[in-house]
Amino acid sequence: MVASVSIKRLFVVRFAEWNANLLAAACYLVIVGIAAFLLPAVNEVPQQFPADVLWNFRVASVGAQLILWMTLGLLFGALTQRAQSHVKVRPT
Repeated sequence: MVASVSIKRLFVVRFAEWNANLLAAACYLVIVGIAAFLLPAVNEVPQQFPADVLWNFRVASVGAQLILWMTLGLLFGALTQRAQSHVKVRPT
């Protein structure tokens, strides 16, 4: 990611901002693709592991993520609304 940001800064000089962003994103995807191809595969689940236990774990993980992000979103929304209600806008 750091390399793609550096490449983007070089591309901005030669290309427009939008094209530099696209080229930097493409470079990032190429670098990540090469790394994924070269690194070994990871299989952490043994053959005899029960599939229903794995499925229940995955469902519980998705539920935990849902609860976490909903709580953070609602809390941030409430705090933002509270902060905006305390801001006094002077008429011009």
